[in-house]
Amino acid sequence: MLLSLNVRDNSRRRSCRGCNRPRAEDELFSWRGLCSDCGLERFMAYAERDYLADSEWLLKWRRGIAASAGAILPEDLERS
Repeated sequence: MLLSLNVRDNSRRRSCRGCNRPRAEDELFSWRGLCSDCGLERFMAYAERDYLADSEWLLKWRRGIAASAGAILPEDLERS
């Protein structure tokens, strides 16, 4: 299973950068050299940390999107 279409031929890479598992003959690695299992695991960890949780990064992103439209977040109005 590939996570994206942004895959290059990693024919020189012999093992995954995440788990060091040897590459199967017909297996493709991601652009960053991860097998599909490690790539999916890393994607889910980032999604949980940054997108699903109420993190500082998400709040900064929401403020930037609101500012680009000339708006203010409701949380910022309550603090004032």
